[in-house]
Amino acid sequence: TVIIALFATIIGCGGPTPQTKKSVDDDPLNREVDKEAATALLEEADSLVQKTPVAAAQVQRLELPETPEHPSRDIDGESKKDWKGIKSRAFKSRNSLQEGDSYWRGANDASFKVSFDSDAGFVYLLIEVRDDKVIDEVDGEVSDGIVLTLRDPNLDSFAKLMPEGAKVVDQIKAETKLLFLPDGRFRRWESDRPLPDEMGIFSVTKNKRGYTLELALQLEAFEQVSAIPMYDIAFRVEQLDGDEPDRPGYQTVMSMFPETDTDDARFALVDTGGVLPHYSVAKIPPRKNAIGAWRVTEENNWMFNSFEAIPEYWATIEDRKAFEEAIKKIDAFDSVCKSSKKELQLIEAYQSRGGQQRVGLIMCGDRTRGTAKREVCPAEATTEVIWTVMKPDGDGWRVVRAENVFGKKLEQCAWKGIEDKPFVTRLSLFPLDMQDPNMWAVGWTIRTDDGDLREDINGIAMLHGQRRDPRIGTALTREIRSTSEKRSRLTSKVYLTPVNDDEHLDLCQVEDVEEQYCDGVDIGCKTMEHGKTVLTTVQLYNPKIKKFERYEMSKHKNCTAAFDLSKREGYILMQTRGRVGFLPSPVTEAEKSDKLDLF
Repeated sequence: TVIIALFATIIGCGGPTPQTKKSVDDDPLNREVDKEAATALLEEADSLVQKTPVAAAQVQRLELPETPEHPSRDIDGESKKDWKGIKSRAFKSRNSLQEGDSYWRGANDASFKVSFDSDAGFVYLLIEVRDDKVIDEVDGEVSDGIVLTLRDPNLDSFAKLMPEGAKVVDQIKAETKLLFLPDGRFRRWESDRPLPDEMGIFSVTKNKRGYTLELALQLEAFEQVSAIPMYDIAFRVEQLDGDEPDRPGYQTVMSMFPETDTDDARFALVDTGGVLPHYSVAKIPPRKNAIGAWRVTEENNWMFNSFEAIPEYWATIEDRKAFEEAIKKIDAFDSVCKSSKKELQLIEAYQSRGGQQRVGLIMCGDRTRGTAKREVCPAEATTEVIWTVMKPDGDGWRVVRAENVFGKKLEQCAWKGIEDKPFVTRLSLFPLDMQDPNMWAVGWTIRTDDGDLREDINGIAMLHGQRRDPRIGTALTREIRSTSEKRSRLTSKVYLTPVNDDEHLDLCQVEDVEEQYCDGVDIGCKTMEHGKTVLTTVQLYNPKIKKFERYEMSKHKNCTAAFDLSKREGYILMQTRGRVGFLPSPVTEAEKSDKLDLF
Protein backbone atom coordinates (compact mmCIF):
# COMPACT_ATOMS: atom_id res chain seq x y z
CA THR A 1 0.00 0.00 0.00
CA VAL A 2 1.31 3.43 -0.91
CA ILE A 3 0.40 6.01 1.72
CA ILE A 4 -0.13 9.52 0.34
CA ALA A 5 -0.31 12.62 2.54
CA LEU A 6 -3.67 14.28 1.84
CA PHE A 7 -3.01 17.94 2.52
CA ALA A 8 0.76 18.16 2.16
CA THR A 9 3.53 16.59 0.14
CA ILE A 10 4.56 13.27 1.62
CA ILE A 11 8.03 13.22 3.17
CA GLY A 12 10.40 10.50 1.97
CA CYS A 13 13.34 9.07 3.86
CA GLY A 14 17.10 8.89 3.60
CA GLY A 15 19.64 6.43 4.90
CA PRO A 16 22.23 6.82 7.62
CA THR A 17 25.54 8.27 6.54
CA PRO A 18 28.66 6.21 7.13
CA GLN A 19 30.14 7.05 10.51
CA THR A 20 33.75 7.95 11.29
CA LYS A 21 35.17 5.86 14.11
CA LYS A 22 36.23 7.78 17.17
CA SER A 23 37.27 6.96 20.70
CA VAL A 24 34.71 6.84 23.48
CA ASP A 25 36.84 9.49 25.21
CA ASP A 26 36.26 11.88 22.27
CA ASP A 27 32.58 12.08 23.13
CA PRO A 28 31.73 14.60 25.88
CA LEU A 29 28.86 12.37 26.95
CA ASN A 30 31.34 9.78 28.18
CA ARG A 31 33.77 12.01 30.07
CA GLU A 32 31.81 12.00 33.32
CA VAL A 33 30.26 8.56 33.34
CA ASP A 34 31.78 5.56 35.11
CA LYS A 35 34.80 4.46 33.04
CA GLU A 36 34.46 0.97 34.47
CA ALA A 37 30.94 0.74 33.07
CA ALA A 38 32.18 1.48 29.57
CA THR A 39 33.91 -1.88 29.33
CA ALA A 40 32.59 -4.03 32.17
CA LEU A 41 29.60 -6.33 32.10
CA LEU A 42 26.62 -4.16 32.88
CA GLU A 43 24.82 -6.76 34.92
CA GLU A 44 24.93 -10.53 34.99
CA ALA A 45 21.75 -12.29 33.87
CA ASP A 46 21.24 -13.78 37.35
CA SER A 47 21.32 -10.31 38.87
CA LEU A 48 18.78 -9.08 36.38
CA VAL A 49 16.09 -11.35 37.78
CA GLN A 50 16.91 -11.07 41.50
CA LYS A 51 14.24 -9.31 43.54
CA THR A 52 16.56 -6.79 45.17
CA PRO A 53 14.79 -3.90 46.98
CA VAL A 54 15.40 -0.64 45.08
CA ALA A 55 13.46 2.47 44.22
CA ALA A 56 10.17 1.27 42.75
CA ALA A 57 9.72 1.47 38.99
CA GLN A 58 6.69 3.04 37.45
CA VAL A 59 5.79 -0.05 35.48
CA GLN A 60 4.09 0.62 32.18
CA ARG A 61 0.32 0.90 32.48
CA LEU A 62 -2.33 1.86 29.98
CA GLU A 63 -3.83 4.88 31.67
CA LEU A 64 -6.36 6.53 29.37
CA PRO A 65 -8.24 9.76 29.97
CA GLU A 66 -12.01 9.88 29.73
CA THR A 67 -13.24 9.59 26.15
CA PRO A 68 -15.66 12.34 25.04
CA GLU A 69 -19.02 10.69 24.55
CA HIS A 70 -20.40 13.26 22.12
CA PRO A 71 -18.89 14.80 18.98
CA SER A 72 -17.51 18.32 19.29
CA ARG A 73 -19.43 19.44 16.19
CA ASP A 74 -23.03 19.08 15.02
CA ILE A 75 -23.35 16.15 12.61
CA ASP A 76 -26.12 17.42 10.35
CA GLY A 77 -24.74 17.06 6.82
CA GLU A 78 -24.01 20.75 6.42
CA SER A 79 -20.69 22.49 5.75
CA LYS A 80 -21.27 25.48 7.98
CA LYS A 81 -19.04 27.51 10.30
CA ASP A 82 -17.83 24.60 12.45
CA TRP A 83 -15.80 23.38 9.43
CA LYS A 84 -14.41 26.84 8.72
CA GLY A 85 -10.61 26.82 8.69
CA ILE A 86 -10.36 23.02 8.33
CA LYS A 87 -8.12 21.91 5.49
CA SER A 88 -9.92 20.37 2.53
CA ARG A 89 -9.18 19.13 -0.96
CA ALA A 90 -11.41 18.95 -4.03
CA PHE A 91 -11.41 16.11 -6.56
CA LYS A 92 -13.07 17.50 -9.66
CA SER A 93 -10.77 16.97 -12.64
CA ARG A 94 -10.34 14.16 -15.13
CA ASN A 95 -7.25 13.11 -13.16
CA SER A 96 -9.61 11.82 -10.45
CA LEU A 97 -11.51 9.48 -12.78
CA GLN A 98 -11.24 5.81 -11.83
CA GLU A 99 -13.90 4.55 -14.27
CA GLY A 100 -16.35 5.94 -16.84
CA ASP A 101 -14.29 8.38 -18.86
CA SER A 102 -16.82 8.40 -21.69
CA TYR A 103 -19.75 9.09 -19.30
CA TRP A 104 -18.21 11.92 -17.25
CA ARG A 105 -19.35 15.42 -18.28
CA GLY A 106 -17.38 17.55 -15.85
CA ALA A 107 -17.35 18.63 -12.21
CA ASN A 108 -21.11 19.28 -12.05
CA ASP A 109 -21.76 15.71 -13.21
CA ALA A 110 -19.58 14.07 -10.56
CA SER A 111 -16.98 15.50 -8.18
CA PHE A 112 -16.44 15.87 -4.43
CA LYS A 113 -14.48 17.72 -1.74
CA VAL A 114 -13.09 16.10 1.43
CA SER A 115 -12.40 17.74 4.79
CA PHE A 116 -10.86 15.87 7.74
CA ASP A 117 -10.61 16.60 11.45
CA SER A 118 -10.33 14.66 14.71
CA ASP A 119 -10.34 14.95 18.48
CA ALA A 120 -9.91 12.53 21.38
CA GLY A 121 -13.30 10.90 20.84
CA PHE A 122 -14.02 10.96 17.11
CA VAL A 123 -12.67 11.11 13.57
CA TYR A 124 -14.62 13.62 11.46
CA LEU A 125 -15.12 13.60 7.69
CA LEU A 126 -17.10 16.05 5.58
CA ILE A 127 -17.67 14.90 1.98
CA GLU A 128 -19.40 17.48 -0.22
CA VAL A 129 -20.67 15.75 -3.37
CA ARG A 130 -21.62 17.46 -6.61
CA ASP A 131 -24.04 15.39 -8.71
CA ASP A 132 -26.57 16.88 -11.15
CA LYS A 133 -28.77 13.75 -11.02
CA VAL A 134 -28.97 12.03 -7.64
CA ILE A 135 -30.25 8.45 -7.90
CA ASP A 136 -30.02 6.04 -4.96
CA GLU A 137 -30.60 2.61 -6.49
CA VAL A 138 -32.08 1.10 -9.65
CA ASP A 139 -33.49 -2.45 -9.39
CA GLY A 140 -31.52 -2.99 -6.16
CA GLU A 141 -28.19 -1.94 -7.70
CA VAL A 142 -26.28 1.09 -6.44
CA SER A 143 -26.30 4.10 -8.76
CA ASP A 144 -25.03 6.94 -6.59
CA GLY A 145 -23.11 6.79 -3.35
CA ILE A 146 -19.85 7.27 -1.46
CA VAL A 147 -17.44 4.42 -0.71
CA LEU A 148 -15.22 5.17 2.28
CA THR A 149 -12.25 2.87 2.88
CA LEU A 150 -10.66 3.04 6.34
CA ARG A 151 -7.37 1.36 7.11
CA ASP A 152 -4.94 1.07 10.00
CA PRO A 153 -1.63 1.49 8.12
CA ASN A 154 0.35 -0.18 10.91
CA LEU A 155 -1.77 -3.35 10.91
CA ASP A 156 -1.42 -3.41 7.14
CA SER A 157 2.37 -3.25 7.56
CA PHE A 158 2.34 -6.03 10.17
CA ALA A 159 0.51 -8.36 7.79
CA LYS A 160 3.12 -7.77 5.08
CA LEU A 161 5.98 -8.43 7.50
CA MET A 162 4.60 -11.76 8.69
CA PRO A 163 6.51 -14.81 7.43
CA GLU A 164 5.02 -17.64 5.39
CA GLY A 165 2.77 -19.89 7.46
CA ALA A 166 1.83 -17.28 10.07
CA LYS A 167 -1.90 -17.82 10.56
CA VAL A 168 -2.31 -14.48 12.28
CA VAL A 169 -2.30 -12.89 8.80
CA ASP A 170 -5.78 -14.35 8.23
CA GLN A 171 -6.97 -12.88 11.52
CA ILE A 172 -5.88 -9.30 10.84
CA LYS A 173 -8.68 -7.03 9.65
CA ALA A 174 -6.80 -3.87 8.80
CA GLU A 175 -9.43 -2.46 6.42
CA THR A 176 -13.10 -1.47 6.58
CA LYS A 177 -15.05 -0.41 3.43
CA LEU A 178 -18.37 1.38 3.89
CA LEU A 179 -21.03 2.46 1.38
CA PHE A 180 -23.21 5.50 2.09
CA LEU A 181 -26.25 6.18 -0.13
CA PRO A 182 -27.77 9.67 -0.67
CA ASP A 183 -31.01 8.56 1.04
CA GLY A 184 -29.18 7.88 4.34
CA ARG A 185 -28.76 4.10 4.18
CA PHE A 186 -25.33 2.54 4.70
CA ARG A 187 -23.71 -0.89 4.73
CA ARG A 188 -20.40 -2.60 4.08
CA TRP A 189 -19.11 -2.40 0.52
CA GLU A 190 -18.19 -5.71 -1.13
CA SER A 191 -18.76 -7.69 2.07
CA ASP A 192 -21.67 -9.36 3.89
CA ARG A 193 -20.02 -9.19 7.33
CA PRO A 194 -22.15 -7.41 9.94
CA LEU A 195 -21.15 -3.89 10.88
CA PRO A 196 -19.77 -3.04 14.34
CA ASP A 197 -22.42 -2.33 16.97
CA GLU A 198 -21.29 1.26 17.42
CA MET A 199 -19.56 3.21 14.67
CA GLY A 200 -20.44 6.79 15.51
CA ILE A 201 -22.84 9.28 13.95
CA PHE A 202 -23.39 10.32 10.34
CA SER A 203 -25.82 12.46 8.37
CA VAL A 204 -26.63 12.87 4.67
CA THR A 205 -28.35 15.97 3.30
CA LYS A 206 -29.41 16.46 -0.32
CA ASN A 207 -29.12 19.92 -1.90
CA LYS A 208 -29.44 21.58 -5.33
CA ARG A 209 -25.89 20.67 -6.33
CA GLY A 210 -25.88 17.09 -5.00
CA TYR A 211 -25.58 15.95 -1.38
CA THR A 212 -23.33 16.25 1.67
CA LEU A 213 -22.16 13.41 3.91
CA GLU A 214 -20.87 14.26 7.41
CA LEU A 215 -19.44 11.61 9.75
CA ALA A 216 -18.19 11.37 13.32
CA LEU A 217 -16.56 7.94 13.56
CA GLN A 218 -15.59 6.22 16.80
CA LEU A 219 -12.46 4.14 17.14
CA GLU A 220 -14.78 1.09 17.20
CA ALA A 221 -15.56 1.60 13.49
CA PHE A 222 -12.12 0.08 12.80
CA GLU A 223 -12.77 -3.20 14.72
CA GLN A 224 -9.00 -3.78 14.96
CA VAL A 225 -6.25 -1.22 15.54
CA SER A 226 -2.55 -1.46 16.21
CA ALA A 227 -2.41 1.10 19.01
CA ILE A 228 -4.66 2.76 21.60
CA PRO A 229 -4.82 5.74 21.41
CA MET A 230 -4.81 5.53 17.60
CA TYR A 231 -2.63 8.15 15.92
CA ASP A 232 -2.40 7.03 12.29
CA ILE A 233 -5.38 6.55 10.00
CA ALA A 234 -5.36 5.86 6.28
CA PHE A 235 -8.49 6.45 4.20
CA ARG A 236 -9.73 6.82 0.65
CA VAL A 237 -13.00 8.30 -0.67
CA GLU A 238 -14.63 7.22 -3.96
CA GLN A 239 -17.80 8.57 -5.56
CA LEU A 240 -20.15 6.31 -7.51
CA ASP A 241 -22.34 8.05 -10.10
CA GLY A 242 -25.13 6.81 -12.35
CA ASP A 243 -27.18 9.25 -14.42
CA GLU A 244 -29.76 6.99 -16.09
CA PRO A 245 -32.85 6.17 -13.97
CA ASP A 246 -33.72 3.21 -16.21
CA ARG A 247 -30.23 1.73 -16.21
CA PRO A 248 -29.12 -0.28 -13.15
CA GLY A 249 -25.72 0.44 -11.60
CA TYR A 250 -23.21 3.26 -11.75
CA GLN A 251 -21.20 4.32 -14.80
CA THR A 252 -18.62 6.69 -13.28
CA VAL A 253 -16.21 6.35 -10.36
CA MET A 254 -14.29 9.37 -9.06
CA SER A 255 -11.48 8.66 -6.58
CA MET A 256 -9.10 10.56 -4.35
CA PHE A 257 -6.35 8.33 -5.72
CA PRO A 258 -7.36 6.47 -8.90
CA GLU A 259 -5.79 3.03 -9.15
CA THR A 260 -4.20 1.65 -12.28
CA ASP A 261 -2.64 -1.69 -13.08
CA THR A 262 0.80 -0.08 -12.73
CA ASP A 263 0.81 0.97 -9.07
CA ASP A 264 -0.48 0.00 -5.65
CA ALA A 265 -3.62 1.22 -3.92
CA ARG A 266 -3.02 4.67 -2.41
CA PHE A 267 -4.48 6.24 0.70
CA ALA A 268 -4.48 9.54 2.54
CA LEU A 269 -2.54 9.25 5.78
CA VAL A 270 -3.46 11.56 8.67
CA ASP A 271 -2.24 11.99 12.23
CA THR A 272 -5.27 12.20 14.51
CA GLY A 273 -3.41 13.34 17.61
CA GLY A 274 -4.67 10.22 19.41
CA VAL A 275 -8.23 8.86 19.24
CA LEU A 276 -9.47 7.10 22.40
CA PRO A 277 -11.81 4.06 22.66
CA HIS A 278 -15.44 4.25 23.76
CA TYR A 279 -15.45 0.58 24.83
CA SER A 280 -13.56 -0.49 27.95
CA VAL A 281 -10.08 -2.04 27.74
CA ALA A 282 -10.05 -5.65 28.97
CA LYS A 283 -6.40 -6.61 28.45
CA ILE A 284 -3.37 -4.37 28.02
CA PRO A 285 -0.14 -4.89 26.03
CA PRO A 286 2.93 -6.43 27.71
CA ARG A 287 4.91 -3.22 27.05
CA LYS A 288 4.65 0.28 25.71
CA ASN A 289 4.49 0.26 21.91
CA ALA A 290 4.02 -3.52 21.82
CA ILE A 291 3.46 -4.96 18.35
CA GLY A 292 0.10 -6.62 17.96
CA ALA A 293 -3.59 -5.94 17.36
CA TRP A 294 -6.36 -4.55 19.52
CA ARG A 295 -9.61 -6.38 18.79
CA VAL A 296 -13.22 -5.78 19.80
CA THR A 297 -14.58 -8.84 21.64
CA GLU A 298 -18.14 -10.15 21.58
CA GLU A 299 -18.62 -8.44 24.95
CA ASN A 300 -17.69 -5.10 23.35
CA ASN A 301 -14.32 -4.77 25.06
CA TRP A 302 -10.95 -4.00 23.53
CA MET A 303 -8.38 -6.78 24.03
CA PHE A 304 -4.75 -6.82 22.94
CA ASN A 305 -3.26 -9.75 21.03
CA SER A 306 0.57 -9.65 21.02
CA PHE A 307 2.57 -10.64 17.94
CA GLU A 308 6.01 -10.42 19.55
CA ALA A 309 8.37 -12.07 22.01
CA ILE A 310 8.13 -10.68 25.55
CA PRO A 311 11.53 -9.74 27.05
CA GLU A 312 12.65 -12.17 29.74
CA TYR A 313 14.98 -9.93 31.74
CA TRP A 314 13.50 -6.49 31.18
CA ALA A 315 10.19 -4.78 31.97
CA THR A 316 9.06 -1.60 30.25
CA ILE A 317 8.65 1.40 32.57
CA GLU A 318 7.48 4.99 32.44
CA ASP A 319 9.61 7.12 34.75
CA ARG A 320 10.53 10.24 32.84
CA LYS A 321 11.31 12.22 35.99
CA ALA A 322 13.99 9.78 37.21
CA PHE A 323 15.83 9.85 33.87
CA GLU A 324 15.68 13.63 33.59
CA GLU A 325 16.93 14.15 37.15
CA ALA A 326 19.81 11.70 36.64
CA ILE A 327 20.82 13.37 33.39
CA LYS A 328 20.87 16.84 34.94
CA LYS A 329 23.58 15.68 37.36
CA ILE A 330 26.06 15.15 34.50
CA ASP A 331 27.90 18.29 33.40
CA ALA A 332 28.71 16.74 30.03
CA PHE A 333 24.99 16.53 29.27
CA ASP A 334 24.64 20.22 30.00
CA SER A 335 27.01 21.03 27.13
CA VAL A 336 24.83 19.26 24.57
CA CYS A 337 21.41 19.31 26.21
CA LYS A 338 20.72 22.51 28.09
CA SER A 339 17.08 22.26 29.08
CA SER A 340 16.47 25.94 28.31
CA LYS A 341 17.49 25.51 24.67
CA LYS A 342 16.84 21.84 23.93
CA GLU A 343 13.97 19.41 23.82
CA LEU A 344 14.67 16.52 26.21
CA GLN A 345 12.44 13.50 25.65
CA LEU A 346 12.56 9.96 27.03
CA ILE A 347 11.52 7.83 24.05
CA GLU A 348 11.36 4.45 25.77
CA ALA A 349 12.74 2.90 28.97
CA TYR A 350 13.19 -0.50 30.63
CA GLN A 351 14.13 -1.72 34.09
CA SER A 352 15.82 -5.05 34.82
CA ARG A 353 13.45 -7.41 36.58
CA GLY A 354 15.87 -7.47 39.51
CA GLY A 355 15.57 -3.70 39.71
CA GLN A 356 19.33 -3.01 39.62
CA GLN A 357 19.50 -1.29 36.25
CA ARG A 358 17.55 0.96 33.92
CA VAL A 359 18.13 1.53 30.23
CA GLY A 360 16.51 4.30 28.23
CA LEU A 361 16.56 5.98 24.83
CA ILE A 362 16.66 9.76 25.03
CA MET A 363 16.15 12.38 22.33
CA CYS A 364 17.91 15.68 22.98
CA GLY A 365 17.59 18.27 20.23
CA ASP A 366 17.00 21.86 19.24
CA ARG A 367 13.53 23.34 19.22
CA THR A 368 11.80 24.67 16.14
CA ARG A 369 11.23 28.38 15.59
CA GLY A 370 8.24 30.31 14.39
CA THR A 371 4.55 29.86 15.07
CA ALA A 372 2.36 26.77 15.29
CA LYS A 373 1.19 27.45 11.73
CA ARG A 374 4.71 27.97 10.40
CA GLU A 375 7.29 25.97 12.35
CA VAL A 376 10.82 26.04 10.95
CA CYS A 377 13.90 24.06 11.96
CA PRO A 378 16.94 26.38 11.69
CA ALA A 379 19.84 25.29 9.48
CA GLU A 380 22.28 25.15 12.41
CA ALA A 381 20.06 22.84 14.53
CA THR A 382 21.45 19.59 15.96
CA THR A 383 19.97 16.62 17.81
CA GLU A 384 21.44 13.62 19.61
CA VAL A 385 19.89 10.20 20.25
CA ILE A 386 21.38 8.87 23.48
CA TRP A 387 21.32 5.31 24.82
CA THR A 388 21.49 5.71 28.61
CA VAL A 389 22.21 3.23 31.41
CA MET A 390 21.38 4.02 35.04
CA LYS A 391 21.90 2.28 38.40
CA PRO A 392 20.42 2.95 41.86
CA ASP A 393 21.98 5.76 43.85
CA GLY A 394 20.44 6.07 47.29
CA ASP A 395 16.81 7.02 46.80
CA GLY A 396 17.40 7.91 43.17
CA TRP A 397 19.38 6.90 40.10
CA ARG A 398 22.70 7.83 38.53
CA VAL A 399 23.84 7.58 34.92
CA VAL A 400 26.68 5.08 34.47
CA ARG A 401 26.78 5.20 30.69
CA ALA A 402 25.53 7.45 27.89
CA GLU A 403 26.24 6.70 24.23
CA ASN A 404 25.28 8.48 21.01
CA VAL A 405 23.40 5.83 19.02
CA PHE A 406 24.43 7.20 15.62
CA GLY A 407 27.94 8.22 16.65
CA LYS A 408 27.36 11.85 15.68
CA LYS A 409 25.04 14.79 16.06
CA LEU A 410 22.11 14.76 13.65
CA GLU A 411 21.45 17.90 11.59
CA GLN A 412 17.82 18.42 12.59
CA CYS A 413 15.52 19.61 15.34
CA ALA A 414 14.19 17.08 17.81
CA TRP A 415 10.82 16.69 16.07
CA LYS A 416 11.27 18.37 12.70
CA GLY A 417 13.86 18.17 9.94
CA ILE A 418 15.85 20.87 8.21
CA GLU A 419 14.54 21.48 4.69
CA ASP A 420 16.11 19.14 2.09
CA LYS A 421 18.12 17.23 4.72
CA PRO A 422 17.59 13.69 6.15
CA PHE A 423 15.31 13.58 9.19
CA VAL A 424 15.60 10.81 11.80
CA THR A 425 12.28 10.03 13.46
CA ARG A 426 10.06 7.24 14.88
CA LEU A 427 12.67 5.94 17.33
CA SER A 428 12.12 2.88 19.51
CA LEU A 429 14.06 0.61 21.87
CA PHE A 430 13.84 -3.15 22.43
CA PRO A 431 16.06 -5.56 24.42
CA LEU A 432 17.63 -8.40 22.44
CA ASP A 433 17.80 -10.57 25.53
CA MET A 434 16.99 -13.68 23.50
CA GLN A 435 20.69 -13.35 22.54
CA ASP A 436 22.19 -11.49 25.51
CA PRO A 437 20.65 -9.40 28.34
CA ASN A 438 23.13 -6.62 27.49
CA MET A 439 22.16 -6.36 23.81
CA TRP A 440 19.67 -3.79 22.48
CA ALA A 441 17.98 -2.81 19.23
CA VAL A 442 17.22 0.83 18.42
CA GLY A 443 14.65 1.22 15.66
CA TRP A 444 14.67 4.30 13.44
CA THR A 445 13.19 5.85 10.33
CA ILE A 446 15.14 8.31 8.18
CA ARG A 447 13.35 10.51 5.68
CA THR A 448 14.57 12.81 2.93
CA ASP A 449 12.51 14.98 0.59
CA ASP A 450 14.32 17.56 -1.50
CA GLY A 451 11.60 17.94 -4.13
CA ASP A 452 13.03 15.69 -6.86
CA LEU A 453 13.99 12.85 -4.52
CA ARG A 454 12.12 11.05 -1.77
CA GLU A 455 13.77 8.43 0.38
CA ASP A 456 12.24 6.41 3.18
CA ILE A 457 14.46 4.00 5.11
CA ASN A 458 13.62 1.90 8.16
CA GLY A 459 16.18 -0.05 10.14
CA ILE A 460 17.70 -0.93 13.50
CA ALA A 461 21.02 -0.19 15.14
CA MET A 462 22.25 -2.90 17.51
CA LEU A 463 24.14 -2.06 20.70
CA HIS A 464 26.01 -4.18 23.25
CA GLY A 465 26.67 -2.88 26.76
CA GLN A 466 29.83 -4.93 27.31
CA ARG A 467 31.73 -3.19 24.51
CA ARG A 468 33.59 0.09 24.79
CA ASP A 469 32.08 1.04 21.42
CA PRO A 470 28.55 -0.37 21.84
CA ARG A 471 27.55 -0.18 18.15
CA ILE A 472 27.73 -3.77 16.89
CA GLY A 473 25.65 -3.89 13.73
CA THR A 474 22.88 -2.45 11.56
CA ALA A 475 20.00 -4.03 9.62
CA LEU A 476 17.62 -2.41 7.13
CA THR A 477 13.99 -3.52 6.91
CA ARG A 478 12.76 -1.19 4.16
CA GLU A 479 14.18 1.32 1.70
CA ILE A 480 12.19 3.28 -0.87
CA ARG A 481 13.88 5.74 -3.22
CA SER A 482 11.62 7.72 -5.56
CA THR A 483 12.34 10.21 -8.34
CA SER A 484 10.10 11.57 -11.10
CA GLU A 485 11.27 8.79 -13.42
CA LYS A 486 12.21 5.80 -11.26
CA ARG A 487 11.43 4.12 -7.98
CA SER A 488 13.42 1.40 -6.22
CA ARG A 489 11.92 -0.54 -3.33
CA LEU A 490 13.75 -2.86 -0.97
CA THR A 491 11.80 -4.87 1.57
CA SER A 492 13.93 -7.02 3.82
CA LYS A 493 12.86 -9.86 6.08
CA VAL A 494 15.43 -9.82 8.86
CA TYR A 495 15.78 -13.09 10.76
CA LEU A 496 17.70 -13.64 14.01
CA THR A 497 18.55 -17.32 13.65
CA PRO A 498 21.53 -19.67 14.18
CA VAL A 499 22.95 -19.49 10.65
CA ASN A 500 26.18 -21.16 11.80
CA ASP A 501 24.23 -23.82 13.70
CA ASP A 502 25.77 -22.75 17.02
CA GLU A 503 24.05 -21.40 20.12
CA HIS A 504 24.31 -17.78 18.97
CA LEU A 505 21.75 -15.99 16.83
CA ASP A 506 23.05 -14.54 13.57
CA LEU A 507 21.42 -12.18 11.08
CA CYS A 508 19.89 -13.62 7.90
CA GLN A 509 18.39 -10.95 5.64
CA VAL A 510 16.23 -11.90 2.65
CA GLU A 511 15.82 -8.80 0.51
CA ASP A 512 13.18 -8.30 -2.18
CA VAL A 513 14.35 -5.58 -4.58
CA GLU A 514 12.03 -4.02 -7.16
CA GLU A 515 13.03 -1.46 -9.81
CA GLN A 516 10.24 0.55 -11.48
CA TYR A 517 9.65 3.23 -14.13
CA CYS A 518 7.27 6.03 -13.04
CA ASP A 519 5.22 8.85 -14.58
CA GLY A 520 6.01 11.08 -11.59
CA VAL A 521 7.16 10.79 -8.01
CA ASP A 522 5.31 7.67 -6.75
CA ILE A 523 2.78 7.97 -9.60
CA GLY A 524 2.05 5.39 -12.32
CA CYS A 525 5.01 3.20 -11.34
CA LYS A 526 5.46 0.01 -13.36
CA THR A 527 7.99 -2.70 -12.65
CA MET A 528 10.75 -2.99 -15.22
CA GLU A 529 11.31 -6.17 -17.17
CA HIS A 530 13.55 -8.34 -15.00
CA GLY A 531 13.19 -5.61 -12.37
CA LYS A 532 12.61 -7.99 -9.46
CA THR A 533 15.47 -9.68 -7.63
CA VAL A 534 15.92 -11.49 -4.32
CA LEU A 535 19.18 -11.05 -2.43
CA THR A 536 20.44 -12.58 0.81
CA THR A 537 22.85 -11.02 3.28
CA VAL A 538 24.38 -12.76 6.28
CA GLN A 539 25.94 -11.19 9.39
CA LEU A 540 27.45 -13.76 11.74
CA TYR A 541 27.66 -13.03 15.45
CA ASN A 542 31.19 -13.21 16.86
CA PRO A 543 30.83 -13.96 20.61
CA LYS A 544 34.50 -13.14 21.33
CA ILE A 545 34.17 -9.51 20.31
CA LYS A 546 30.37 -9.41 20.74
CA LYS A 547 29.68 -8.04 17.29
CA PHE A 548 27.91 -8.97 14.04
CA GLU A 549 30.35 -9.44 11.14
CA ARG A 550 29.39 -9.61 7.47
CA TYR A 551 29.74 -13.06 5.92
CA GLU A 552 32.15 -12.52 3.04
CA MET A 553 31.06 -15.37 0.77
CA SER A 554 28.14 -14.71 -1.56
CA LYS A 555 25.77 -17.32 -0.12
CA HIS A 556 25.24 -19.40 2.98
CA LYS A 557 23.28 -22.67 2.92
CA ASN A 558 21.31 -21.68 6.02
CA CYS A 559 20.22 -18.29 4.69
CA THR A 560 18.52 -18.52 1.31
CA ALA A 561 15.54 -16.96 -0.43
CA ALA A 562 13.53 -20.01 0.64
CA PHE A 563 14.20 -19.47 4.36
CA ASP A 564 11.17 -20.77 6.31
CA LEU A 565 10.87 -19.42 9.86
CA SER A 566 8.10 -21.89 10.68
CA LYS A 567 10.66 -24.71 10.51
CA ARG A 568 13.68 -22.96 12.02
CA GLU A 569 14.67 -21.65 15.40
CA GLY A 570 14.79 -17.88 15.70
CA TYR A 571 12.85 -14.63 15.29
CA ILE A 572 11.80 -12.22 12.58
CA LEU A 573 12.25 -8.48 13.07
CA MET A 574 8.95 -6.57 13.06
CA GLN A 575 9.24 -2.81 12.54
CA THR A 576 6.72 -0.17 11.66
CA ARG A 577 6.11 3.50 12.47
CA GLY A 578 8.04 3.92 15.71
CA ARG A 579 7.87 0.36 16.98
CA VAL A 580 10.30 -2.53 16.82
CA GLY A 581 9.92 -6.09 18.14
CA PHE A 582 10.61 -9.72 17.26
CA LEU A 583 8.14 -12.46 16.36
CA PRO A 584 9.36 -15.91 17.52
CA SER A 585 9.20 -19.00 15.33
CA PRO A 586 7.01 -21.93 16.43
CA VAL A 587 10.20 -23.94 16.97
CA THR A 588 11.45 -21.33 19.43
CA GLU A 589 8.06 -21.10 21.13
CA ALA A 590 7.66 -24.88 21.50
CA GLU A 591 9.47 -25.02 24.85
CA LYS A 592 7.59 -22.09 26.39
CA SER A 593 4.52 -22.42 28.57
CA ASP A 594 3.06 -19.05 27.50
CA LYS A 595 3.19 -19.63 23.75
CA LEU A 596 2.08 -17.11 21.16
CA ASP A 597 -0.45 -18.88 18.95
CA LEU A 598 0.69 -17.28 15.69
CA PHE A 599 1.48 -20.20 13.36
